[in-house]
Amino acid sequence: MGDASVEDTESNKHSPQSEAPSETDRGPFGGLEFQVSEVVERLEAGVNAHEAGDDERRREPRKISAGFFEPEETSMDEILKVLEELVLKTDPSCESAEPPLLPTDAVTRAAILSHSIAALFGRLERSHAARLGAHVASETSRWMAHMFRLADYSAYYHQEQLEGLVRVTRMLLHCRYPRYLEDGALAFATRLPCIYSCVASPLGVVQHLCRQLGLPLACVRPVPQHPRGRGMDVPALERLCSEDAAAGRAPLLALGGAGAAPLGGGEDLPALAAACRRQGLHLHLRGHGLALPAALPRDESYSIADSVTLTPGPWFGVPGLPTVTFYKIPEPMTANDHSKGVNPSAEPGGDEPPTVDLVEAMSRASACVAFQFAPADADKPPPYYDKLNSWLGQVLQREADMISIEVCETESHGVVLRYCPLEGSVTSDLDGLPAILDAQVHVLRATAALREPFLQHVAAIPCLEAAAVPGWAGLGGVRYVPAGWEDTPQRLDALNRQLVEALRATDGAFSCGESADGRACVRFGMVTADTDVQELLELVLLAGKDVEDSSRELTDMTEVLKKGISEAVADLERENALRLWQEGLLRRVPVVGRVVDWWAPAAVPPPPGRRLHLQHGTLQPTSDVYRYIQKKSESEPARAHSPARQPTTDGTDQ
Repeated sequence: MGDASVEDTESNKHSPQSEAPSETDRGPFGGLEFQVSEVVERLEAGVNAHEAGDDERRREPRKISAGFFEPEETSMDEILKVLEELVLKTDPSCESAEPPLLPTDAVTRAAILSHSIAALFGRLERSHAARLGAHVASETSRWMAHMFRLADYSAYYHQEQLEGLVRVTRMLLHCRYPRYLEDGALAFATRLPCIYSCVASPLGVVQHLCRQLGLPLACVRPVPQHPRGRGMDVPALERLCSEDAAAGRAPLLALGGAGAAPLGGGEDLPALAAACRRQGLHLHLRGHGLALPAALPRDESYSIADSVTLTPGPWFGVPGLPTVTFYKIPEPMTANDHSKGVNPSAEPGGDEPPTVDLVEAMSRASACVAFQFAPADADKPPPYYDKLNSWLGQVLQREADMISIEVCETESHGVVLRYCPLEGSVTSDLDGLPAILDAQVHVLRATAALREPFLQHVAAIPCLEAAAVPGWAGLGGVRYVPAGWEDTPQRLDALNRQLVEALRATDGAFSCGESADGRACVRFGMVTADTDVQELLELVLLAGKDVEDSSRELTDMTEVLKKGISEAVADLERENALRLWQEGLLRRVPVVGRVVDWWAPAAVPPPPGRRLHLQHGTLQPTSDVYRYIQKKSESEPARAHSPARQPTTDGTDQ
């Protein structure tokens, strides 16, 4: 990183060929192409011992494929132009005809150049590349160890964040179990290793560790959290280690955190390191607090832990940087040596004592901002405030997209909103965040202040009852229960759903919800300070009465229809029985009935029709309707055959 500015300055010196840059060089890809090509040419000139002759520099003829697909040769300028057009087409927010400008700051250019240099080094001979890689790794490790104040550590670079921890744990297993390489998991049959992690730490870390090493989850020993939230409880850790040693297990590894998730609270590193020394545990530290020594103007080093994992990519704002794990190689220890214990006076990782000031600063360091909406003078907010903070986090994730907000649920503080710049973009634009946050805080204050009056008004209205809606951050839920409907839960659910549809036609703040008992209810959303709760409830009452009346009319009409249908069915059954008696039983026999009908047709008239009068709820015959239709059909032909009237001169018909 220290040489990046020198290379960047030298790369700005244009060569004679670049005095008149082409149109492509001025595009978003052209400048990067020029920088990358210039650096690659400089490196090639250093690698090659002599310049190629004219015959070697001569362009080789293009080989044509024997297949049917033979693309034409394309220049680099045309390829860059096609890429720019693709960037323009695939960007939905681009309104102009020019392609969007890619990030061209010094950090981005350094990252792009590093990938180009790595690709170039990959073309070297294997022995040359090995020597070059070893030299670069050694210099980088020494530079990073000096920056982060780490002394006498070895470094391991990896892309996956937990790969270094897996390697350190595997190394510990080989040291503690000499037969681990030959016997594998059978080496743990008589003495199971134990890995200690705080209950507040992410569970995925120890799960990934066990899966990669083939360890059972019984190896994981959860340690209670400190009463003040500062990492794990150190006395509880020592008690667990003593119990495991007495039970025939092998305490192996303790996972600590400096500025650990979720709230950035650090461990009490001096006390934790002393406990690990007494119990013979390997202490591994992770977290953003480990970046603090690089920001402090001090020269002293520390060796409080046996291994640490650093993530310089997010800290420096350079994507693609590998994660590095610094570790000290432990001395081989057999089971008998471990049962005797470790010298309490021995310092971790060597004889050099840790620097107390720097370690204390790392213990108190926090690389994230944790905040929540809570009442004044409350150690832990009521459960309702967890819903409000969840709502606030969802709103900020949607509207304040300039930063990365994470909603965390903690045991000691409830739901907390967390912002960590070291996990995202360090150069985030925070100018618009205060206005967005202030507007949402006004809504939260109004909703929290009006919730209690809202519940009191609901309790005072006979036909309304409060409904507890899980996970709802608004004023709450209300169920409309008219008199006489208490014993009909299905009708009540349908009534409240119809009520929500009627209310949403006037105000979109209402929504249909489901209470804790699975019943439908009306949900009231977030409100502002000028909201009249009593007016909202009166609106619900008026709409509820209208829906109730409509429901009663529909219910009455349903009953009328049921009654009319049952009467019509009874009449039809009675008339069919009478007709069967009049026609005789022979007409119902399948074969004989046809012969009887042909020989002596029945003179029984068909059963009369009926219609249901909804207003009176009675069945009426349809004979009058048939007579009216018959008279009308008989009068139509007579009117059609009458002579047409001739118009007179004054416009009247004769």
